[in-house]
Amino acid sequence: MPSVGAVTWSLAYSTLDRSPFFERPETLEAQLRAASGVGFDWVSPDVFSLRAYRDAHGGSVRELQRIARDGGLGFFDLNGVAISADPAGTRRAVDEYLALAEQLDAVWIQTRLAADTPATREVYAAEAERVAAAGFGFLYEYSPFGPITRLGDAAALVAEMAALAPRQALNIDTWHFFRGGDNVDDLDCADHEHDDD
Repeated sequence: MPSVGAVTWSLAYSTLDRSPFFERPETLEAQLRAASGVGFDWVSPDVFSLRAYRDAHGGSVRELQRIARDGGLGFFDLNGVAISADPAGTRRAVDEYLALAEQLDAVWIQTRLAADTPATREVYAAEAERVAAAGFGFLYEYSPFGPITRLGDAAALVAEMAALAPRQALNIDTWHFFRGGDNVDDLDCADHEHDDD
């Protein structure tokens, strides 16, 4: 597991670019075996592939957990629930991810903001507490396509949420990082450790 300063970086294979979202067939079992074969320790499955797999396998994704475990893989995060200012809608969305996370024994539920407003942050904080109580964490991923585009602003959001609920973390997607205006020196804002993981 590579590290820079005090930060430890966990690298996970992401299935999104080969998912039904891009009109590709669902191939999660093959992707898990391929990720294991090239030495990944973690995989980050996308919800579009998980839904397709679940619908084709009697409403469950538990077999994926067995395949991953047999290949020495863990499910790092589930990609990625949108948090909006609608408490009921967000709760329903998070419920789906919680059910998937439980079946896969995932560590994190990846999040993004539909908009960065006080109302959305309030919903985020409430769901963060609920997810932590269920034994999982919220992993915020910023991107140039969302309302928070810079690493420093994303780190500030995670710090704000960590003061309200345990198990909060920041996900840095390398593709987003290099297209969002940050550079390697900006990683200093993430170079600290928290005890609330």
